Amino acid sequence: MPISLCGSVRIAVFLAGAASMSTSYSEYVDVTDAWGLDYVHKAGFSHQFKLPEIMGSGVAVFDYDADGDLDVLFVGGADRSAVLFAQTESRQFDRVVSLQLDGFGMGVAVGDVDRDGDPDLYITTTGSDRLYLNAGGSFVDASDRLKANPERWTTSAAFCDVDSDGWLDLYVAGYVVPSSHQSCRTGYGQRDYCPPNVYTPVADVLYRNDRKGGFEDITERAGMASTTYPGLGVVCQDMNGDGAMDFYVANDSTPNMLWLNQGKGKFVERGLQWGVATNLFGRAEAGMGIAQGDTNGDGVIDLFVTHIDQESNTLYASRGSRHLMDMTIPSGLAAPSIPFTGFGVAMLDVEHDGLIDIAIANGAVRRAGIGHAQQLDWLQTYGQTNLLFTGLSGGRFRIGCDSDDFCDDQGVGRGLVVADIDRDGDLDLVVANAGGRARIYANEVPKVGHWLQVRLKDTHSASGARVTLRGSGHARVAIQTSAGSYLSSVLAPVHFGLGGMVYDIVYVTWADGAVERYPIVGLDRIVTVRRGEGLKDKGTKDG
Repeated sequence: MPISLCGSVRIAVFLAGAASMSTSYSEYVDVTDAWGLDYVHKAGFSHQFKLPEIMGSGVAVFDYDADGDLDVLFVGGADRSAVLFAQTESRQFDRVVSLQLDGFGMGVAVGDVDRDGDPDLYITTTGSDRLYLNAGGSFVDASDRLKANPERWTTSAAFCDVDSDGWLDLYVAGYVVPSSHQSCRTGYGQRDYCPPNVYTPVADVLYRNDRKGGFEDITERAGMASTTYPGLGVVCQDMNGDGAMDFYVANDSTPNMLWLNQGKGKFVERGLQWGVATNLFGRAEAGMGIAQGDTNGDGVIDLFVTHIDQESNTLYASRGSRHLMDMTIPSGLAAPSIPFTGFGVAMLDVEHDGLIDIAIANGAVRRAGIGHAQQLDWLQTYGQTNLLFTGLSGGRFRIGCDSDDFCDDQGVGRGLVVADIDRDGDLDLVVANAGGRARIYANEVPKVGHWLQVRLKDTHSASGARVTLRGSGHARVAIQTSAGSYLSSVLAPVHFGLGGMVYDIVYVTWADGAVERYPIVGLDRIVTVRRGEGLKDKGTKDG
């Protein structure tokens, strides 16, 4: 049976943080029916316990038709399709297109790969991946433009301009080689899904944009071909401030990887040196999803990785330098996550108090307890409730759920995305459940401060840009990135909760290191900043 935090664990965490907790609680309301989102993921459970059944699926949120409203795409599983829902009017979605896939569907990356102004799609599968180019609101299968696209199991993918040529390149995480010959059992002798270490891992791939709407494999040339782990999550940002995009990869039960961009198409792996390969005790964990954000307000982007039950999720946070360390235990994030298997994850400011919160979609991958295989109930066996942590001062957290649909609903949670879908200024949640119905949760949390959203416009690519708000003696920082969470992607303005602070300047460090600053006029609004229209700062830092 799934384990809930509604009892003693929640109370213990609540009391532990009582000295400095905020008073607000989360109130995310399930509006799936009201908003017309009727998607059900097909896991294809066959009692053969084929691993892809339990691993999917991803979700993407983006404006596919340039009408100003955010739309939602779900990657299917056994039905080998991805389904796009358009927001045809405020808070109403219609199913508009189904894209065919060559294999069990997994993840999705969104980005304008051909620089025509429309967001395109790269969808990962257990077969050959699919590239769909957006032609003014309709999608054209351009998978034949992938110069290397073998049949292999891929998971998360991230668009990012690694060579500063103005064209989006692509990192694709590989998982394992599935095998029907593997059979695993629980301690009670029941059939169950096998762990990744019984399979052969599949290598990750780095693709360079050929400037013609296609990609070429440059993995070996980049120096990445020698390391092969089962990858599940990937994000892109400039980790060391040298003006070049780097990649961080969450691997399943093997060390995570940090690929630092050396320029001229070369990368070097530095996960161990940066403290983000293993946990505090030197143990590699079952890395699933990744979130990025400044949890302690020091101006450095921290990393949060979700894991399987009996492991805690892990927060890698800065302690006065760009290098990170495992701060999970002192942050209060460790113990509450141990009963859960976390997948999709995001950092956000739920109540606009100026502090980072963390939302996690949970769902098991292995049985807990005794049951009969032929009587297995999917939701009862693998379903779990979700988690939402409220940020406190000093980079600490407490459980933030109370009478909340997001935290109370039970599902086999996988992909999770946060975005202001109803355009009311706060961040809503979309969750893709394996073998179940997708859910959308509207943010109805009482707000304690102002908000600001920054929409970046770059003729090349804004992916990986660093956005810093500055006021009198204080600052807030966030990353514009489409990749993250688990198998998921989002293209939306960068969102800030401001608390009681006032900010008057936004600095943007674009993906190639160029820095511009723009005035902020008014709060509780979306600010659009265009590259080339701001005041330029020297160097590659945003100060």
